[in-house]
Amino acid sequence: MDATESAGPLWDRKFHDHQSRCAKFLDHYHKRSNVEVSFKMIKAKFRDHVRSRSDTAMRNDVLCEVFGHNTVCVIEPQIEHGIEPIFWPSDPNRRGELQTPYNFI
Repeated sequence: MDATESAGPLWDRKFHDHQSRCAKFLDHYHKRSNVEVSFKMIKAKFRDHVRSRSDTAMRNDVLCEVFGHNTVCVIEPQIEHGIEPIFWPSDPNRRGELQTPYNFI
């Protein structure tokens, strides 16, 4: 096929849709790439098979792996960057505010 030839009306329409809504397409693609990276990280950490026999046990295994992955993603940056987590304010009058190490300066 020559560069000047069209691949067909469907391809032309999809290419035009992509060009006219590029930002929306990239937002959708970025969400998908985040999910794929998360699955890849979980598989690298826990391997890609589940040894349980029943459906409930398989589901629980996978949920535990996701929980472990999320826990590591929260704790690892705290250790690497020396962030001191504060989960509740020391002043009882500030109950409604979420206090982080950055908003009490």
